[in-house]
Amino acid sequence: MDIDLNAYQNEEGKVNMCRAYVNSQRMAEEHGIKQGIEKGSNMLGQLIDRLLKLGRLEDVQRVAVDEEYRAKLMQEYGIV
Repeated sequence: MDIDLNAYQNEEGKVNMCRAYVNSQRMAEEHGIKQGIEKGSNMLGQLIDRLLKLGRLEDVQRVAVDEEYRAKLMQEYGIV
């Protein structure tokens, strides 16, 4: 993730490093959130796939709404 410091230059050509830093932190946070969402989605997909292959349809429904049960099964199946 590269930051274009030219975007933070004033009319004198000086770079406002505070603004550049704050923006880079915001961009990093957004990137981290996106990665976390993707990872969580993939983990849930793995769990649902495993449960469907085992014919555990009621468990699929339960993991959709029960966070503790979902975490327990992810642990049980080595997804976490």
